[in-house]
Amino acid sequence: MEKLLFSRLIVLSISLISFISYSQETYCVFKSVGNPLLNSTKSIKKGSVLKTNDILNLKTNDTLLIVDNKGNLYQLPNKDSNKKEYAIKEISNYKTTKEVSSFSKKYLSYVWNQFSKKDNTKEHTGVVYRSNLDTLMLNPTDSINIYLPEIEFSWTPNNNNEPTYFLLQEKGDYDYINKIGVTGNNLVLFVDKKVLVPGKEYLWAISNSKYPNLNAIEFHNFKLLDKNTFNVEKSKLEHLITDLKNLGLSKQEIKNILCKDYKLCY
Repeated sequence: MEKLLFSRLIVLSISLISFISYSQETYCVFKSVGNPLLNSTKSIKKGSVLKTNDILNLKTNDTLLIVDNKGNLYQLPNKDSNKKEYAIKEISNYKTTKEVSSFSKKYLSYVWNQFSKKDNTKEHTGVVYRSNLDTLMLNPTDSINIYLPEIEFSWTPNNNNEPTYFLLQEKGDYDYINKIGVTGNNLVLFVDKKVLVPGKEYLWAISNSKYPNLNAIEFHNFKLLDKNTFNVEKSKLEHLITDLKNLGLSKQEIKNILCKDYKLCY
């Protein structure tokens, strides 16, 4: 019994040490400009995970914004450096001088966690597989808030080139459902205050059958925000938006972040 307990403690200790070591030594790329290389061969992109023995190769005009597990940011190169090659152990020397709010640091820590998890498990997020459908619903993702004049719905096409049936239903109104036959894999609807009305919540799905069993279909849902509600929701993220601007992210990059990570698309 004592030997078994001792063995378990050894395994637990090794696992804990490995986790702590991984957390301390792993950085993730938050933004990449130009064509920096990892170990002189692989392009470094947003989401790239940098590990202990990696070497970063930067040419003129290449820049990297790197995040660690605590939400700290590092920028390579700094403005006074002509250095072109960096070992991972050197990254800690290049902490950015730009301050971010505690809210933003929590977000950046979350980003590190998501990138690290993706690297470990090879998971790909952003899509939802439906076991009872032959198609894959891509956009808009489930449970999203939208403030846009039009919405593009997209899904992976079926393999037999037969029509796909797009289903749209206002949440709470289960007596009526819009059904549109589509030969492609996308459809654009306008927020015209008739089919789509600001302030309303909707369900949508894709079917390969003209007369599907609606009780057997899993729907995505989304909410169309009116102007006042949108302004309130956006104001909750102003600190993050300001910090991302100060870090050099474009308006579109910031919108993409808010849509993907905060489910606020505008």
